[in-house]
Amino acid sequence: MCAGADVALFFPIVYRIDVESIDDSRLDGSVGSGAVGSQEYLIEDLQEHEFDILFLESRDIDADMRSLAERNVTTSQALAILESRSR
Repeated sequence: MCAGADVALFFPIVYRIDVESIDDSRLDGSVGSGAVGSQEYLIEDLQEHEFDILFLESRDIDADMRSLAERNVTTSQALAILESRSR
């Protein structure tokens, strides 16, 4: 099935969600890899105002993403690069 899919379907989308602002009753940590101790949650009713899109890749990998892929950056450096894109 993947052989027929357009490669654009496999480019990343990076969202930022302030999980601490989401009520605990809305966080389901029992799904996916969240079941084995990661900090992943399913939030079925996430509203548009509760997240930012930091990165939405297109077919052409740009300089910022190439920089993240080719350099060994810290989490805070990567976040700073991605945050600068959302302004």
